[in-house]
Amino acid sequence: MSYLLLFLGQGLNFLLAVINIRAASKGLIKWTAASDFIISLVSFVLIQHIAKANNTMEIIAYASGGAVGSAIAILITRRWDATR
Repeated sequence: MSYLLLFLGQGLNFLLAVINIRAASKGLIKWTAASDFIISLVSFVLIQHIAKANNTMEIIAYASGGAVGSAIAILITRRWDATR
């Protein structure tokens, strides 16, 4: 369970971080504020679980989640490239 939580949590965090950066660069205030808030919530929960991670597979799950989350965020926000 901790592998999945670390993977999904970091995936969500990176997804939101990329959305946040892209939204801020486009001046989309609502998206920026919402993603800031959710990033903070997810980070708060993840910190507790990261502190308990004690093997290589948990570290790999955590890092992989970040890579997957970033890629998904780019796919989701591509339509913003055509605006403004």
